[in-house]
Amino acid sequence: MKTILIALAVFLTCTVQAQTLDVANAEISINMGTEVKNGSMGDVKANVAFDSNGDITSIEASAAVSTVDTGEPSRDPEVKSDFLKGGDHPRIEFKSTNIVATESGWLATGNLSMAGTTLEIKMPIVKADGKYIARMKFSTKDFGVYDTNAQTIVHITIPEK
Repeated sequence: MKTILIALAVFLTCTVQAQTLDVANAEISINMGTEVKNGSMGDVKANVAFDSNGDITSIEASAAVSTVDTGEPSRDPEVKSDFLKGGDHPRIEFKSTNIVATESGWLATGNLSMAGTTLEIKMPIVKADGKYIARMKFSTKDFGVYDTNAQTIVHITIPEK
């Protein structure tokens, strides 16, 4: 399996300086090793909190494994059941434990749960050109999802409305 899809393009209903986020037009790009794939997940749920200055203060998000679409329909059943263990672990979840403002945006530290394993990850988030852009980097082997140490990088871009 060359693609692990984690879509934390979240259903956001939070207001940021009188603007809302446009989740319907979120873009997700996954790079595992040398292969770049675009895909999607549905049944995404999230709670993202902002303070009065527009700073992100917490993130809780999840997506249903059953909705994974890798862009290759023949691979989807195997990804959902064998790799992501969707029968026993129906959702991929992220919950922040700490978010700090940085010079370029925010750094969210939190727990990513996938396929029955929970690991702490760091996710830089920036706001540029009216979009929130997050980046996660991890090894799928650490989650027991794939047996190589290939680094998976997930880019999530969510525009403001």
